[in-house]
Amino acid sequence: MTTPATPQPNKLLRRSREALATLGVQFLLGMGANLVGTPQDNTDGGRIVAASLLGLHILVGVAVVVVAIRLWMVARDEELGERVALWALVVLAVTFLIGIGTMLMDSGWLSFLMALGWLIGVGLYIQTFVLASRAGAGTRPSTGIV
Repeated sequence: MTTPATPQPNKLLRRSREALATLGVQFLLGMGANLVGTPQDNTDGGRIVAASLLGLHILVGVAVVVVAIRLWMVARDEELGERVALWALVVLAVTFLIGIGTMLMDSGWLSFLMALGWLIGVGLYIQTFVLASRAGAGTRPSTGIV
């Protein structure tokens, strides 16, 4: 019969880690898809690799939005970082739509906006992570944007 030596992290902290990890995977897949190019730009095996990377990038994009919803719900339940989590959800949902536009229009500017949305999302999730860490340490920070 053992008891954990350290207290369990709160849900917002876990969801923030989950969100940052998902965005990390999304970044790597996006860079891979950008470096390899579209399936139309490749031949034979390169076409399969490009399509696989792009498909995974799209699937993880859906997961990013789902995780954003989950994180916002937890922030709302814990009454901590609600506004930051909501902004992250809005920014990442718009970024997902920009990603669809990037595929349809093959626009470099939309790709830039997608990268910018990703960066803003990472910044917002770092804020939810810090808010949750401080709350776990016993200090109750404000729920606004830090």
